[in-house]
Amino acid sequence: MASGTDSAFYAVEKRLNEPGLVRRPWETLAGWIKRVEHIRPPVLSTEGLSPILNLHYRLRFDPRGITEEEEAALESGVQAWLKNNGDEARV
Repeated sequence: MASGTDSAFYAVEKRLNEPGLVRRPWETLAGWIKRVEHIRPPVLSTEGLSPILNLHYRLRFDPRGITEEEEAALESGVQAWLKNNGDEARV
């Protein structure tokens, strides 16, 4: 998974898109999540996204990547966020 294009974090992006919280083409993931935080959608929470987003960014853009343990933390963080945000069926 050298490039991180199959990062678990993309499941979060998909879940946030479902109620219409679509990321604008020019928005970074971090900027988009900040915008969603200001909207405060009643059906979703952005709580807990910061640490998994940081791991995602390192996976995608740090030439050193992340360790297997960090990749497992990214995956489990995404699964926990999805479960807490009404996406139990897809975890």
